[in-house]
Amino acid sequence: SYTWIDGVTYTSSNNSATHTLTNAAGCDSVVTLNLTINSSTTATDVQTACNSYTWIDGVTYTSSNNTATQTLTNAAGCDSVVTLNLTINSSTTATDVQTACNSYTWIDGVTYTSSNNSATHTLTNAAGCDSIVTLNLTLLSGPSITTQPVDTTVFVGNNAQFQTNVTGVGNTYQWQENDGTGFSNLSSFGIYSGINTNTLNITGVTASMQQYGYRCIVTSSDGCTDTTQAGVLYISSPTGLGEIDNENSLIIYPNPTRSILNIESSISYKSGKVINSLGQIVLEFDNTKKVDVSSIAAGTYSILFYSENQAVLVSKKLIVQ
Repeated sequence: SYTWIDGVTYTSSNNSATHTLTNAAGCDSVVTLNLTINSSTTATDVQTACNSYTWIDGVTYTSSNNTATQTLTNAAGCDSVVTLNLTINSSTTATDVQTACNSYTWIDGVTYTSSNNSATHTLTNAAGCDSIVTLNLTLLSGPSITTQPVDTTVFVGNNAQFQTNVTGVGNTYQWQENDGTGFSNLSSFGIYSGINTNTLNITGVTASMQQYGYRCIVTSSDGCTDTTQAGVLYISSPTGLGEIDNENSLIIYPNPTRSILNIESSISYKSGKVINSLGQIVLEFDNTKKVDVSSIAAGTYSILFYSENQAVLVSKKLIVQ
């Protein structure tokens, strides 16, 4: 707006208004107004920020605000009044409580092998601000298997045994059998005993149990579990072995021995195994004429000779000095 010499306040541009004064000669002096009216401007500054925001007025706002104003000068040289429309969103924090056995891989990609309550990871929450997650991890020490079940070879009708040793106290055991269709839990009845101990006993194995697998699931007192490797049961049938032996189709010498065992055979065999009194395999060998038994402890063993399809061709008694 502009108030001219005629006493009128003009709020828009004007180039026609006149006013008569008296000039120095005492005559009329007619003045014509040529007025340009410029306008002040207003604006709203819409802002969204996380936690705090410092505006053009130099103030740091920590909460939403839609009343603060700041006066600037526009291109026409008039006031430009800016009103702040500020939305403050908040960052969030959370704790991820986890319990695991032995190790745990968190959302940060790190695999932790001990308990941890200080690791953090920053995500983005629904408001677009930081979401800081702190890990609270308790790692339990699961069972430590020190002895795995070993492959065992026994004759039909004899007993077999599989054993595992595990460190720690309060461990529980569950033996499983794989008959070719997958592992399933055993129950203590019939030919099975010790299914909930570290030693599984099988009384009177049958020919149908050839190459069955046996493993044990061990659970520690804190609820962690581990599974042993599987030991394989090999069944040997003594039927007809005496006839082969009597014909001297396969001879081993010297017997007893402490080092090299010689093998002379008129039959073809694929492989051989030396078995101790517990039915455990202590030495394996392929078709050969000499076997070094020097690594075996002194004692009485069975030495079995197998065909291509793992059938027992000959069984011999072996004494290692």
